[in-house]
Amino acid sequence: MNSAKRRQPKFQREECVVLVYKYFMTKNNGSNQNQVCEDLSKFYRIRAKKLGYKIDDTFRNTPGIEMQFGTLKNLDKDYKGIGFTNSSKLCRELVEEYYEKPDVIIKEAEEIINKYEEE
Repeated sequence: MNSAKRRQPKFQREECVVLVYKYFMTKNNGSNQNQVCEDLSKFYRIRAKKLGYKIDDTFRNTPGIEMQFGTLKNLDKDYKGIGFTNSSKLCRELVEEYYEKPDVIIKEAEEIINKYEEE
């Protein structure tokens, strides 16, 4: 294997929509964030395989999803702590859209989840 550090592919819209949905769902209903991140990692991996992507052990792993949640905390208007500041433009736009029209993001996320659920 190449010794150079491999970067993860950029999150696609479907992934960001579900990430934003799960972040706010977790925040608003008190779900266990660690479990949600683990479940989200599994979902992303299933999605990637169904789309025919070749993935490795680090692809959308749980620690990476936890870091993505950290970037969303920085965008969360109600979060009083400090989150990570390296969020993508796409995630920033989707968080703003969530604040403006949460029902639209929730509906889109649920449709995406249903589309890739394991049979």
